[in-house]
Amino acid sequence: MRGGEALPREVRSQVEPGNEMEEMVKEMDAGEQQLFLDCLLKAVKGAACFTLLITLRADFYGYAMSYRPFADALQGACHNLGPMKREELSDAIVLPASS
Repeated sequence: MRGGEALPREVRSQVEPGNEMEEMVKEMDAGEQQLFLDCLLKAVKGAACFTLLITLRADFYGYAMSYRPFADALQGACHNLGPMKREELSDAIVLPASS
């Protein structure tokens, strides 16, 4: 999800990762979840130089898509990653540890 789509790439400089969002959202009731997602969407749309990068587990993806405003915001902005191969998984563990 991006704010400021009309701005040049150099201006859109702030990237904020959101990890394990589903862990936080699943602790909320339905009203709190919608309020949280609405606030998140409003913040991203209102920020000209901001990109929010979130990760969602496969078992949470369908749930996230069930809230229409959130699903609409993610249209064309998703990049699905399949499972890592054994070598990729090893590199993901070993390479950062060797730095």
